[in-house]
Amino acid sequence: MITKEMTLDALFNPSSIAIIGATPDAKRIGGRPLAYLQKHDYQGSIYPINPNYDQIAGLKCYSGIAEVGETIELAVISLPRDLVLDEFKKCAENGVQSVIIFSAGFAEVDDEGRRIQEEMTAIAKKHNVRVLGPNCLGMFNVNKGVYATFSIIIGDQTPLKGKIGFVSQSGAFGSHVFTLAKQKQIGFSHFIATGNESDVDVADCIAYLAQDKSTKVIACYIEGAKDGNKLIHAFKLAADNNKPVVVLKVGTTNVGKQAALSHTGSLVGSDDVYNAIFEQFGVYRASTIEEFIGVAYACTELPIPKGDRVAVFTVSGGVGIMLADQLSEQSLSVLETPQVVQEKLKEILPIAGVKNPIDTTAQINSIPTLLEDFMDIVLSTGLYDSAIAFFSIHRIES
Repeated sequence: MITKEMTLDALFNPSSIAIIGATPDAKRIGGRPLAYLQKHDYQGSIYPINPNYDQIAGLKCYSGIAEVGETIELAVISLPRDLVLDEFKKCAENGVQSVIIFSAGFAEVDDEGRRIQEEMTAIAKKHNVRVLGPNCLGMFNVNKGVYATFSIIIGDQTPLKGKIGFVSQSGAFGSHVFTLAKQKQIGFSHFIATGNESDVDVADCIAYLAQDKSTKVIACYIEGAKDGNKLIHAFKLAADNNKPVVVLKVGTTNVGKQAALSHTGSLVGSDDVYNAIFEQFGVYRASTIEEFIGVAYACTELPIPKGDRVAVFTVSGGVGIMLADQLSEQSLSVLETPQVVQEKLKEILPIAGVKNPIDTTAQINSIPTLLEDFMDIVLSTGLYDSAIAFFSIHRIES
């Protein structure tokens, strides 16, 4: 039987949450998770932990984790670094199943921080506690109303529900992607920032999302992997479950690799090795943030092509050439239309470009069914696995 510890459900879909360092000030890091959980109607139990308060936001406030006396699936620690280790020990000793550590100042900063982080990792393994962080923005599960994060990107609005599970090794980058996606009315099923990855890493998150029913596409920002075999297993699991994975992998240069190491301690290997792994498991590697968001969203709305043959329909010969170049650069086939098809298209519009790319010219404006007729003739051959159509907008009326 699969347990909650194995599937990370206690972390990403907890039925009870304790907030260590909770505060009634919703603008402070310790106050935001509580405010978010209440605002978005989280259905589980919430336990604020802070010895300075008897009550916060209408909830009983406990002086310590041991005082709660109930099963706690997730504890969020929002404290200065020097207080984190003791509180983490108390969580482990009191049966907390998973912990998110917002606090920074660990392995990404100095040797003392690394020592503390390594000690927490050892405690976590001994007590079977799963840990997200430290030095992380946290996570949220939109469908379940779980907001274990101090990020301000949520703001006053309820995040849009979507089918993209997003995991990022950078909280700030993840926030930027979330904001851009929201501007385009693109929602997420999950948002996960992994921080220093003392335990749960990007591979664990991909594997979890690969089995999550509310997630159709997995989008990842990756600086590097500490366990290459685990990452490969996660990609394989996603492929086996027909979950497209879109990756924005950075740290391709020596300067970038050093930056990644100092950022979250990620080990960045050969870019050629990453590319080979991506290709083996059908992982799409984006080059820009816009491409990253666009491809992930497209995968939620469109079926995955069964092959590499693309038919291009355009009103502009110039754009057709540009698309043909880009498709060829991505090792896709812009297969020329058969002679019999070319003849049929010419019968409809003698001045059309009919070889692929297929150029309907500006006549599409005067012949309403032109594009539909062309697409029916070309695609009915069964020679193409997907089609791209380009239209230009000459005027937008207010």
